[in-house]
Amino acid sequence: MFECAYLPARLEREHRVVVERQDVYRQAEKEGLDNAIVIVASKVGTIRPMPPGDLIRNGLHIGEQKVLYARNRGARNQELLAHFPGREVYFYSNGRLQAATDR
Repeated sequence: MFECAYLPARLEREHRVVVERQDVYRQAEKEGLDNAIVIVASKVGTIRPMPPGDLIRNGLHIGEQKVLYARNRGARNQELLAHFPGREVYFYSNGRLQAATDR
């Protein structure tokens, strides 16, 4: 009986987790990013945070997507950017998507 009564609250919580984890993709779409790289620099979500490495989903053919997602590698980000010249660079950190000020 308790399990059945708890189910709606549990489903709502799990739905919020999914919505939080989709935030980086939703913001990129809302901004209309095209030919861009989004560097994910922080965990995403507050209920059950997801590390940046788990959010990098680019498919099998890297470079064909309008937006590429990458983990923040600090100084090594330049190596990534060299492979994709001409793409705009954005950082997603602490729930905010911002254009990179320098490359």
